[in-house]
Amino acid sequence: SSSSSSSSSSSSSPSIVLIGTHTDKTLGTNAKQYLDRTRKALQESRCGQYLAKGHFLFSNSSVLDQSIMDGIKTSIIDIVKTKSYKIPLKWMRCVRRVQSISKSGRHLLSLEEMKGIVKDVCEEGEEELVIKFLHDCHVILYFSRVTSFENIVITDPKWFIEKFCAVFSLGHPSITVPTHLSHDHHLLLSQGSLTQNLLDHVWGTLPKSTQQELILLMHQLELIGLRGTGSRPISPWESEQSLSPHNSPPPSTITSIIIPDVVQECLPNDIAEPPVSLEPLYFRYSTGYVPCGIISRLVIRCMQSYPECTMLYSNGSCYTIDSTTVLLIQTLSDGTKITLQPSHHSTSQPSPSSSSSSYSLL
Repeated sequence: SSSSSSSSSSSSSPSIVLIGTHTDKTLGTNAKQYLDRTRKALQESRCGQYLAKGHFLFSNSSVLDQSIMDGIKTSIIDIVKTKSYKIPLKWMRCVRRVQSISKSGRHLLSLEEMKGIVKDVCEEGEEELVIKFLHDCHVILYFSRVTSFENIVITDPKWFIEKFCAVFSLGHPSITVPTHLSHDHHLLLSQGSLTQNLLDHVWGTLPKSTQQELILLMHQLELIGLRGTGSRPISPWESEQSLSPHNSPPPSTITSIIIPDVVQECLPNDIAEPPVSLEPLYFRYSTGYVPCGIISRLVIRCMQSYPECTMLYSNGSCYTIDSTTVLLIQTLSDGTKITLQPSHHSTSQPSPSSSSSSYSLL
């Protein structure tokens, strides 16, 4: 994991401190080597110039080493001392105003509403600068460069993250649900299908309109897949239109929510190693491990292109391309394997003509 500190001043660069957690959970590799590979990957990216020296490692399952925490604090304080800048008092009044709005239960605002709040407190023309400052300080979340997010401001990042985590934690083995939701929970773990009953369970009394906005945001981030009436997949473009302040489709248009990351069943051997298939395509990652979230995004994009038949597994997914051919995506320890195979109802060689359209998706 990483911790970053940034300034609202354009002349001040963000800094990244590498912190490795759960070192007792790093299977098949040394924690320090794992973090060294992460540092190398970051150094080769545009983030490399912002990397702070050194790193920190600790295990979450044992007694916390206070000296490590003191070292992290010292490192962050040293960085902050080199990036100090003055903040107008009016900007801090905006902080209190947003926090008050969040406490009242309003966690999602339109960009125009947010600009209106800033105008009431700050100078004319400071709106964008103040909004960026509030985002950098983690008072709000505002993603101006993310399609469909540019008109939405989240007034409480902690609330936003907790709602997301509540959904994904349902796939953790230690999570239990009430008896009357056992069937719903089984559907989630076996097929990735999230029912409204489970959603109400984890999100409590959250209004249905807010639930739908969060679901559409998760879809835009390619964390979940959506299906509409008649099992038709809902595209990210439709989610974008739905998030517009003037477009609020009825919840009934979303009939199914699919979360690939929570499925626990592994690929059956007869699917993973079929008797007939074309030469597989491999994607390897220089870091030595699969980047977090990349597989779920690939799975969701495939769901948009091949919606007729989808089988999800914890280490792969399967899509029907035509009557004779199936597209299989398998997750490996250091990459991804993509194969065209015959469908269960066909013993013939899969069609190579399907490969060009399938691989272009990637």
